[in-house]
Amino acid sequence: MDNLNNENNNYTEVNQDGFTVNEPESGSNVTLSENQGEYVQPKVKGGKEGLWSLIIGLVVTVINCAMGFSLISGGRFFFGGIFIIFPLFGLTRAFAAFKLDGAQKILGIFGLILNGLGTLAAIGFIILGIVSKFL
Repeated sequence: MDNLNNENNNYTEVNQDGFTVNEPESGSNVTLSENQGEYVQPKVKGGKEGLWSLIIGLVVTVINCAMGFSLISGGRFFFGGIFIIFPLFGLTRAFAAFKLDGAQKILGIFGLILNGLGTLAAIGFIILGIVSKFL
């Protein structure tokens, strides 16, 4: 309570840029804290890269399971490795999601796992397609 009655009361506030501004009594110069001149890159809010990565990873997983089931049940090898494009796109979305906050980053991790496995499966299907042409 003593500070409220003091004539030379200094107070601290934070401006829009995140700098601490100390304003002494009126008519004085405003000084910035020791962060003066440093650029702090804000984290990007929004964006759906993690969600897209997860959705693409789930779709690729379903497609790869259908292709594997078709091969096991004696069906023909019908799509080859054309589906390697989708998990590669999902991987790029997953890496972009690492720059985001919160849930998008977590979804990006799950998307990275699913798309990584999808990429490996697509490479396996490419190898099986090439081998099946020569046998």
